[in-house]
Amino acid sequence: MAGNNENRVNELISELSDCREDERNTQNQILEVISVTGTILGIIFSASYLNTSEKNNIIIAFPNINITYARILFWLSLIIFSTAFTYIIVLGTNNLLRYYYIQTIEDRLLVLIPSGPDDKDRGKFLHWNAYSAPIITRNINHITSTHTALIYICYSVATCCAVLFSIVMVTSLFLEIKPKESIDHIILWFAITFMVLTVILFLRTSCKAKEVAQFAWDTAHENQKIRFKKSSQKLYGKGKSFRRLLLYFIYPKIQDPQKPVLIILGFIYGAILMNSPFNFICIIRLILVIIIFDFLAYQARYQINDIRGLKEDKEAGCKNRLLSDDINNPEHIIKLSLIIAFTKIIICIIMTIFLEHKIKKVLLICLGILFVSTLLYEVVRAKKITRLVFILVGAGYPLRFFVGLLSIVDVDFNIETIFFILALWSYGSFSSILSWANEVTDRMQKAQAVTNSFPISYQKKHFSDIQKKLYERYNLCKNHPINEKVLPLREKGAISDPWNLFLFLCLSFLLFIAISRKFPLKVLRLEFVVYIAFIINIYLRQWKKILFMGIGWVCIIGKIFIGLIFFKIPIWYLLFSVMQIIITITYFILSYRPQLKKINYKLVLYKIMKTALGEYAVNILYGKSTQ
Repeated sequence: MAGNNENRVNELISELSDCREDERNTQNQILEVISVTGTILGIIFSASYLNTSEKNNIIIAFPNINITYARILFWLSLIIFSTAFTYIIVLGTNNLLRYYYIQTIEDRLLVLIPSGPDDKDRGKFLHWNAYSAPIITRNINHITSTHTALIYICYSVATCCAVLFSIVMVTSLFLEIKPKESIDHIILWFAITFMVLTVILFLRTSCKAKEVAQFAWDTAHENQKIRFKKSSQKLYGKGKSFRRLLLYFIYPKIQDPQKPVLIILGFIYGAILMNSPFNFICIIRLILVIIIFDFLAYQARYQINDIRGLKEDKEAGCKNRLLSDDINNPEHIIKLSLIIAFTKIIICIIMTIFLEHKIKKVLLICLGILFVSTLLYEVVRAKKITRLVFILVGAGYPLRFFVGLLSIVDVDFNIETIFFILALWSYGSFSSILSWANEVTDRMQKAQAVTNSFPISYQKKHFSDIQKKLYERYNLCKNHPINEKVLPLREKGAISDPWNLFLFLCLSFLLFIAISRKFPLKVLRLEFVVYIAFIINIYLRQWKKILFMGIGWVCIIGKIFIGLIFFKIPIWYLLFSVMQIIITITYFILSYRPQLKKINYKLVLYKIMKTALGEYAVNILYGKSTQ
């Protein structure tokens, strides 16, 4: 027994020695990072003030080189500063964990090592970590005296001065950019916001240091048990749930990739109309518009909508919404989501203010329309007016397209433009309602598997109305042999189905524009074939649906080739074809989602590679036995 205690004491002393060595190294690393950052920023700062005569000679030959040179130096300084800033925070977090780890080791040593006679004179022995903690601390919650407060203030001043030095350098380099573009202001504010958020996160981590250390301790023990058991249970088992939640906070509607694509389509269409080159500045402008309108404004709206509809989503068993998993502290998650949503809105407003006048005006108008449409949608949803819910849910689609288009070109709102807005709006409602129909279908399948009926009630009235339509479709097709228990979206439909009604309106508006634009007769014939094929497709079932869908796809591709070969293609013509392709892909994916989910894509890829490269080579690539 004594031998075991001695071994444990030696183990703890060795670990304690290593930790203290790591702590000294970390302090040196932090100082080295600050010194290197200051040196590099100083070099960059000096480089921005080269010999005036030499610089002037360069500017005479290349008039724009001064702006480009200043902008590159400014971006480089931001990169250096952000790198050092985040790395110091990582080192600080390591210190936080090390402090509590050393504290645990020291406490264990006190238990294992018996008291000595000197304890009577000097008091119970204290290790350095325990002895210094009441005075030297970086946690504001540990300040208990004027001595501790003085040390904390001095440490904070030293840190703030180092950061302030870097900020002054970066700002000086920013002032060297003359004239400044909106992108320069955006990048500066983005960097400042990033730094502020990082500081807030670090301060919060410091205040919650004990909780952070306890989480690390508990998680490490859980993983240790799993390793010793050698069970099939995964290490970091809660990681998947956390990653899903993190992804939700960043981009809640990742399952709707067609939405940001509409901004890109509008921007590209406007650039072609203006004969604007797709240079670096143009691409950056597009990225900023997507970030402001979709990534910040729209995703913040989705987060707030989800908070308002928490009860409905929990009742529906949604797996891609807030609180979709079992969460120990739902109040914390709701608060965090609300803070992130409002932070996105604030960043969105700041970024918009610093854009150039034309894009700023467009974005402010579109953000205003988004705000009004959101209020209207929430009102009609609260009052459970299903038809208005179906109409207003599609408003974001034309808004996205035109925020991309108007940010680069002015548009005359003639009758054709209005019909194109209506076509996009109808497509948005069609896509959203069909997604809801899939959710309802999934619940109908689960209910039928248990009770062989559909006794489902919904908090969302528009879900109840969708189920009534699906139930009608199911009763019409239940006598047909089908592979699945409930697949009403694959069976015979009707124009009166809300998703089919909006698809019909979308295709009708597009056909009207094609006729008014006086497309060539050969092209118009194919437009009519596409229109008729998809209308007939509504009334068909199973493989016949896929057949007529294929006919529509062939006609779309055919009219593109006919236009390329025989006619001078107007930009509207290409835009039409892209819109029709998006519509057909959306219809196919949403109608056949249950089957697409069952496909083993890894196996399909394996078979394709085996056919192309041979079984022996592919087995080696996949790590399979070649015996």
